[in-house]
Amino acid sequence: MRNFIVYQYGKVASTSLVTALNEFEEVSAYQCHFLGQEAFQSIVQRLCNPALDDYFFQHSLGQLTHNIQAYRYYLCRDEPNSDPCTIVSIAREPFDWFRSSLIQEIEGHLSYLKLSVELNNLHCEEAGEVVFRGLTLFLERLDLTLNSVSSIDELTVELRRGLKGSIHFANDADFEGYLFLLGRFLMPHFWFKTQFSTAMGISLSDMESVGKGLFRSSTNKNSVYLIKFEQMNEAFSMLLKLEGLGEVELTRENESQSKPFAEEVRQVLSSRLGESVRKRTVSETSKLLGY
Repeated sequence: MRNFIVYQYGKVASTSLVTALNEFEEVSAYQCHFLGQEAFQSIVQRLCNPALDDYFFQHSLGQLTHNIQAYRYYLCRDEPNSDPCTIVSIAREPFDWFRSSLIQEIEGHLSYLKLSVELNNLHCEEAGEVVFRGLTLFLERLDLTLNSVSSIDELTVELRRGLKGSIHFANDADFEGYLFLLGRFLMPHFWFKTQFSTAMGISLSDMESVGKGLFRSSTNKNSVYLIKFEQMNEAFSMLLKLEGLGEVELTRENESQSKPFAEEVRQVLSSRLGESVRKRTVSETSKLLGY
């Protein structure tokens, strides 16, 4: 057997890749967002936080099992006569990823958005207005956050904690909710540095282009691939050729189309303020990936 681990930060069609890879009899494919005991400890700490919304609690709880399972197969590659293990990661244009993430996870963000508009005296008559005004307030604060640094790469966890002294928040709950949503926004910019490079022992700059939207770096234990979401079909086809596998259809579904409040999210992020924020959210990672 050959093991494939699709290691990524979510909302990048990873399930489609895993499903397609598992079509091959000689392949066992898994997906995960984190590798390593420190990452698992952070997930457990997050799960034990009573302030975590039930949506994200259930989602993270389910992820924990999958992550541990994938990590076990990853570690097994060190054992004698072990099955080969290939790592596949996926990157997506950061602002587009955030839009998709918001739409797909809006159920988990509603409680904070409602709290935020209420604490800041923004009257809303229905849920759609809560989403619109709550996300607009988030963007206004994000605009101030970006004004406080010369580069998005400076927004470390420690620096984010200090934002409370320079941006107005109604109370601690308002601030903590903002930090959580800010963390989601920054995920595509920081994940490759804080998770991928630590687990793989390589950086994005170590990878070379081997096809349209496909990059590869070979370690002494396994091959590591990176697929750009926007060119996934072509990149996946080339990956299969490089790995000596046959052809298989890659089926992708747009889950965002059927989600509630998708239009409100799009309106806020496509606003003048949203476009201004998009243009200024350039990081070392986004530049390396050509975004």
